[in-house]
Order: sequence, then structure tokens, then C-alpha cells
Amino acid sequence: MMANVLLSNGFEAIKTAGLFIMLIYIAMLIMFGVHFLLLASQGLNPIKYAKKAFPVWLFAFSSRSSLGTLPMTTSTLQNKFGVNSAIANFVASIGTTTG
Repeated sequence: MMANVLLSNGFEAIKTAGLFIMLIYIAMLIMFGVHFLLLASQGLNPIKYAKKAFPVWLFAFSSRSSLGTLPMTTSTLQNKFGVNSAIANFVASIGTTTG
């Protein structure tokens, strides 16, 4: 498939796709930065937050399934962040369906 794209459109198509992917990763890093700034502005330690949330992030990024991470997300919210069970289930479900 890549060879077909390369032969029909030249290297420019691959270069454009690579640039697009790079820009997506840059946008994700910016959003992580904004998220961490919001946490810090509320008196929370972004490093501690990231350490607690990292297993869920890793699973979510590797599985590419929001619904598949729902049980792990609710468990982490309850056990590591101390969120009430009803709130954790509600928030995780809303976050899963709305992105």
C-alpha cells in the first residue's frame, strides 16, 4: 500500500502525512501542558497526578479504545484519586462517550 502511494503520488504524499502526524503529536503535547497548568493552578501536583494516571494513559493509547479503558479508568479514579464510586462511574462514562 505504501509503495502504491509512493509510486502514484511521489514522496510528497509521505512527507505530508508525516507532517500531519507530527502536528497531531505537538497538539497533544500542548494539551497536556494546558492540562498540567490547570492542575497546578488549582494547587494539585501535576507530577503526582501523572504518576497516578499513567497506567490508564498507557493502556488507552496502546489499545486505542475509550470503551476498553472504562473499567480501568473508574478503578483508578476510585482507588488512586479517591473519587466517590457514583461520581467516578458517571464521569468516566461521560468521558468515554464524548471523548
